[in-house]
Amino acid sequence: MSNGCICWVIALPSEAKTLIEEFKMFPIQGDTLFPVYKNKNEDEWLVITGVGQLNAASGASYLYSLCPQARTSFWINFGIAGAGKKVGNIGDIFFINELRNYDHDKVHYPFILPQLKIKNAMLKTYDKPQNNYQNSFLFDMESWGFYNIVQRKITRELITIIKIISDNSIETISSISKDFVKKLVKEKVEYLVSLRDIGNSLSRIEMERKKEPYIFFDLTKNIHFTFSQREQLKKFLIRWDVHFPKRPLFPEIKDLKDAKSILGYLESSLDSHVLKWE
Repeated sequence: MSNGCICWVIALPSEAKTLIEEFKMFPIQGDTLFPVYKNKNEDEWLVITGVGQLNAASGASYLYSLCPQARTSFWINFGIAGAGKKVGNIGDIFFINELRNYDHDKVHYPFILPQLKIKNAMLKTYDKPQNNYQNSFLFDMESWGFYNIVQRKITRELITIIKIISDNSIETISSISKDFVKKLVKEKVEYLVSLRDIGNSLSRIEMERKKEPYIFFDLTKNIHFTFSQREQLKKFLIRWDVHFPKRPLFPEIKDLKDAKSILGYLESSLDSHVLKWE
């Protein structure tokens, strides 16, 4: 099975430092729009976007354009968040199971991993720093921008948001420093490593699911297929492997010279075949 891949989208260097060290990542070469890191095997990627929804969305899109496995990677938005009344204490870590934007009513429900014993909470994203700690939810400035763009590109079950409380009514936003943030992350790094390992397994499954059938490249290299025909071909080839696991396809279609003829042959053969379930 192929190796999975993780894509981290993080706002601040102080939030990212521990993960960069833990997963032995290094900055990619050349000029980049955002600081981007990867490991030696290129199955761990991280972008530091800066603060704000626009930066988070732009940084995630940029990482998507760089990572070869972006479409089947497990995407994690990680960072600190403020906490409203009674949500939790400084240093508590949460999966975000409900995501809202401060200026409209649309709601996203990000994926959570129940096998990780982490509490869940609702988060609302704002455009400016907040110091109103009377509400009963978490708040930040990036997650909505991240999720809203990434969920258009990949399977939603491969996107998660995880936050650590950095400020509340007792210790407000004015008390946050780089060293304080690094300390918070280090204290919860075991959860992040576990999250990464589970996400990697899910990514491997997705890679296998979306892997192109073995003959697809050869056919589309030599014969022109439109986009819709390519998608149809993929589906037919997957069905062929299920229906005829010991029946090589190539000898049967080697004399067909165009996409329409190949698709017609596949469709006719598959539709006329009756599966035996014994």
